[in-house]
Order: sequence, then C-alpha cells, then structure tokens
Amino acid sequence: MPRSKPPVERLSDIEQGQTADFFALLAERTRGATRDGKPFFTCRFRDARRTASFMVWQDGGFFDPCSNDWRVGQCFKLRATFGEHERYGPQLDLHQIRLAGEVDREDGFDPLDFIERSRFDPSATFAALRKLVEDRIADEPLRALTIGLLDTHREKLLILPATLRHYHPFAGGWLEHTLSVATNCLWLAERYREHYAELKRCTRSAASSNSTIRRPFNKRSRAGWSGTCFSAAISFAMRLGCKAR
Repeated sequence: MPRSKPPVERLSDIEQGQTADFFALLAERTRGATRDGKPFFTCRFRDARRTASFMVWQDGGFFDPCSNDWRVGQCFKLRATFGEHERYGPQLDLHQIRLAGEVDREDGFDPLDFIERSRFDPSATFAALRKLVEDRIADEPLRALTIGLLDTHREKLLILPATLRHYHPFAGGWLEHTLSVATNCLWLAERYREHYAELKRCTRSAASSNSTIRRPFNKRSRAGWSGTCFSAAISFAMRLGCKAR
C-alpha cells in the first residue's frame, strides 16, 4: 500500500522529528572541505520565522544539483524531517527537493512569506495613499498623472521596498514610507497655512513636478525604481497643489 503524502506545513511550524512538505528560501549555500579534502556544502533554508541547516556531502544524492543548480534566493518545495541538534541548532534531513513555482500557489506558496514585509496590509496602505492623492492634490492634471502612475504600477508598489538597506527596506516599505511622508507634509501645510499665504491656493507650478515624478521609472536605476524620488514627488505635489479645507 503506497505511503501517504505528508501535509504541507510551514517550516517554522514543524516539530522535532516530524516529516513534512514545506516551502523555503535558500538563504545560504557555502562550499567547504573536510580535512581529507572532500567537498561539501552548508545550506540554510528559511521562512520568515525559522532557519534550518542541511549539510550536502559529496557522496550524498544532492551534491550535484546543489553544486550546479541551487542558487541563494531561490524558493524550493522540500520534503524533510526536522530536528533540533544540541550543538548545531535546527537541522533538516532532506528527502526530496525541487524549485517552487506558480503551480504551488494552491498549496499556499507565496514568495513574500520568506522575506521581511510591512506590518501593515499593503493593499490597505495603497488604498489610503490613493485616496489621499484624490482628496488633496487640487491641480487636476497633476492629480490625474499621480493616480495614473499609482494605478499602472500597483502590483510593483505593493512589494517595493523604500530602499535596499537604509529605511523601510522590506516588501511594502515604499507604500508605508510614502504614505507617512505625504501625511506629514499635509500636516505641516495645515499647521503653517495661516503664516504662508501661498499654501492657501492651488498653484499652477505644481505641474513642474512632473519630471520629478517620472524619475522612479528611470531604466538606469538598479531596480528600475527610485522610491525616494517618487515619494518626494507625491509629497511635493500635495504641498504645492493641496486643497484647502
């Protein structure tokens, strides 16, 4: 009688001695050698809450695919037995492995499960930012341009970090940062409205920020985006063309 297929679990939920199918990101693949000169790889697979190691020995069945095909940053579907070693920490005894893909989404595969993400729902943050743009940018052409950029690139913005290393460097970080900056700019505009008469009107010069707004789409940028420029552009547009309440 054929053996039953293990359930699909999260790596972080697997218990000591349990065999399960799960999805994980290859976070590290380091080549080494024993005292006798025999090569091996130390691999570490992770999800958002746990990292577990797997030693790939030359005489094992996974050495060639690990050496030739596995790459750091790839997501895999694994079947393995989890264990906690007293000295080396969480360990995997690997039975099967293959690349994960779109066909695995029905089983719960989501690449964002393996990286840090915003603590806020990106869809809700996007909706809040879009509403802010609709409500507070008075200059109609500028408002239409900004909304058009947001809507066209919505899927990218949902997972875009604000920066790669400095502030909000996680999936959804750009939306979180931009909404915060725009909200603060509006607060400052309201705070000083009585002292600066130019904030009371919808200046035509807001249209001049169009070139700044287009900077995130510069193909020469490393990721094709400059989240900081676009964030500043939206805030600038709101400050110059904000609607008086």
